[in-house]
Amino acid sequence: MIDYEGLKEKLRKKGFDVDRVTDPAGTPIDEKIKPLVAVLNLLDYSSYNSCEGHPLYQTKERIWTNDLSKGHAKIIEEDENHFVLVYQGFKYVHDESPSVELTLTPEQKSRLELLLQNYNSKNGIKWILDNLSGLNHYDLKVRPVFPLEEMQANIIKISEFILNSHKLELDENL
Repeated sequence: MIDYEGLKEKLRKKGFDVDRVTDPAGTPIDEKIKPLVAVLNLLDYSSYNSCEGHPLYQTKERIWTNDLSKGHAKIIEEDENHFVLVYQGFKYVHDESPSVELTLTPEQKSRLELLLQNYNSKNGIKWILDNLSGLNHYDLKVRPVFPLEEMQANIIKISEFILNSHKLELDENL
């Protein structure tokens, strides 16, 4: 079991406070995704957005209030499991999956893909790394074929797996 208070203290020393950081709109990190955001940032995987996963209707209501009703975005595909919208020329796929958006170097991407392959070979809930832009922006998320509660419960497990996979390297650097 991970000592998250100790982990958060190490992050604060690096200048990242998972309990105070917000996105550009001032929204704090969702509670259930904080362990994964903390682990990734402690290991120098730079996150810039995250979500613990929400029922699809809530996500759509929020986007409607902020962007769709004002004509800033347009839904181009929709079914009961997801919807796709275009916003400022970019396509965004929305589903209920917990996710962390990351900026990765090619080396970090390769390492994370290997970790996910190993993790997924031993677990029912599968995590994927989607390229968001063709550049170095990626979305680490659960493949959305499970109930939201099961996907959220798996956040701790993947966090511990990633941290333990880097343990020796982390001990040497801290």
